[in-house]
Amino acid sequence: MTKFVNALLGGTGEYGIGLQKFQTDCGTAWGHIGQIAGYTTMTVSDGTRALSTGINTPVIADGAGSGEATKNFVNQALCG
Repeated sequence: MTKFVNALLGGTGEYGIGLQKFQTDCGTAWGHIGQIAGYTTMTVSDGTRALSTGINTPVIADGAGSGEATKNFVNQALCG
């Protein structure tokens, strides 16, 4: 699960088997993001803190904008 490959995920990082690697301002975190039309879920942990969300989204979302927003949200939650 921790052997990662490069993946295009809105610029959020690398991906393994079921885990996504997030580079934050304070280190590395691991988790997973899931999306279907109108809904996004995310669970991320750095081993000390954890973040789990469910968000209602527009049916057609801006992938680049939501990727940057996700990165900022994870940084604030885990590094703040």
